[in-house]
Amino acid sequence: MRGLNACRSLTVLSWGKPLLVSLLSVNPLSAAMAEEKPVELEGTEVVANPIIEENKLDAFSDISAVVSEEQIRDQNAVDLASALRRTPGVQISRFNPVGAFGGNEGGGVFIRGMGNSRPGSEINTYIDGIPLMMGVWGHPLLDLLPVNGMQSITVYKSPQPYLNGNNFASINLETKQAEQDGIHGHGRFSGGYFSTFIERADITGKQGDLDFSLAQGYSTSNGHRHNADGELKNVMGSIGYRLNENWKIGSHFLYVNSQAGDPGNNQLAHPTDPRYNTEAGLLSLDLSHQHSNARGDLKLYMNTGRGDWLAYQDPGRGNPTVDTLSDFDMYGLRFKETIVPWRGGEIVAGVDSDWTSGGINDVNHTTPANSFSYDTPTFRLTSPFVALNQTFQLNNDWALVPSAGVRYYDHSQFDSESSPHAGISLVSERVTLFANFSRGIHFPGAPTFLSLGEYAMRGFEGSVKQDITKDWSVFAGVTLLDPSINNLPYTPERMVSVGINGQIENVRLNLDAQYQSETFTLNRDRNANDSNTQTVSSFVVVNARASYPVPLLGKQGEVFIAAENLLSRDYSYRQGYPMPGRWGQIGVSASF
Repeated sequence: MRGLNACRSLTVLSWGKPLLVSLLSVNPLSAAMAEEKPVELEGTEVVANPIIEENKLDAFSDISAVVSEEQIRDQNAVDLASALRRTPGVQISRFNPVGAFGGNEGGGVFIRGMGNSRPGSEINTYIDGIPLMMGVWGHPLLDLLPVNGMQSITVYKSPQPYLNGNNFASINLETKQAEQDGIHGHGRFSGGYFSTFIERADITGKQGDLDFSLAQGYSTSNGHRHNADGELKNVMGSIGYRLNENWKIGSHFLYVNSQAGDPGNNQLAHPTDPRYNTEAGLLSLDLSHQHSNARGDLKLYMNTGRGDWLAYQDPGRGNPTVDTLSDFDMYGLRFKETIVPWRGGEIVAGVDSDWTSGGINDVNHTTPANSFSYDTPTFRLTSPFVALNQTFQLNNDWALVPSAGVRYYDHSQFDSESSPHAGISLVSERVTLFANFSRGIHFPGAPTFLSLGEYAMRGFEGSVKQDITKDWSVFAGVTLLDPSINNLPYTPERMVSVGINGQIENVRLNLDAQYQSETFTLNRDRNANDSNTQTVSSFVVVNARASYPVPLLGKQGEVFIAAENLLSRDYSYRQGYPMPGRWGQIGVSASF
């Protein structure tokens, strides 16, 4: 079927305490070793985990990487790319210290080589399970996805059809919600090199049956090069009301407005200063319930936005100066129900339905007659799904958990497809062995249908997490990738991530480092048959953060200093786009 992509994955998992070790690979084979989260001793405050919070194994034998609010803080992350930059299996690309240049490779997240195909992308992005991306092109825009006000970020590195569909991998950002009665707030300010200023604030409240949250963020920087500036602005909130012991209604909203420049290849002349401006709004209504043997929710949503690529030169048309103005509208519903019909059994079923439309206005300033505009048709994708898992207790020590399911896709323009999946886990307190198989389906966005070729990916992913003492914790992860296309972009053969969190008296220290081997970058056409020759050299980047508590500013009150590229190494994510040398910020946090 034209315009449709599909992939399959298989995963295997094994053991145990006291180390967390995970081994994963991409299609066709994966392997992993994992354990439960480290147990906190009663009455002892254990230092937060470095890099990621956990590799999470679910009842369908699927694994995901969870980055919590603490890791976002410790990595001094300003956006999604910087929050995931050390996560095993994830590669990023960026041009600027603040802001993702969405018109090219200046703001990208890639998961085991996936995410290169634009227009369209194998990766979908969500906020609280609601899709938010550049709907008309069908790929994520990172500046639409703020990390301030988020409780966690979960990376699903393979198709997981019982969670969501129309992707090969996905990222879900979960917003903060009130967990206890009263009103609680947190704020952070920092500033530093390149006139960088970052401000964030959030508040959550709960009183009886009513709860709410509100978060706001602003980040700006002039950048380390001409036209490498960026600005991120966002506000989001939610309100919920518990109707009775079992039922709750709620609403969420989000508004973002951002811009970023393209500093250009420093080896070439760049007579224009391209920019990429983004804006989006999201609104959702939800009804949820929780009973003794069933839980579920229905979400209705709508989002609208734009992505404007301004003043760039298009080499495919003889380098004219062009503005490409794209807007999108998405709306739909998400319904999911989880039922425990008998002892040890669980059924998950539901349906997702999405409508997408938009428009493109291409303004050719060099040759106005070659300008054009296009209103896309409305695409509808409806995908019901059902899945089952069953726990069989073999003895006092071991349990066997098989699972299976399928998602069906009915598209308004393309043939129907299905995504089956199956898994099995052998579980004990100390050792877990698991394997799974899943098929991913991805339909294209609305402007363009083009076959860009195919490839297969083999690889290995492993991680180790260890609490050395109550004050010190370490993490190390490695990713090895072996694509069938030897010049596939953003698939380094080796990537190693290391993180250390600790405390010396009252000073809290966070250190993270990454090694990435030489890798190819993108050609603009992103065609598998292109002679892709551009590479970036291998690099090692070390970042650090130190903080000192200030009790007068609340439980989370502190002053801190954060340094990036501590060793001042030369590195880039695209040829001719050097990233900053050593730079940093100082700041203060407060809470109540």
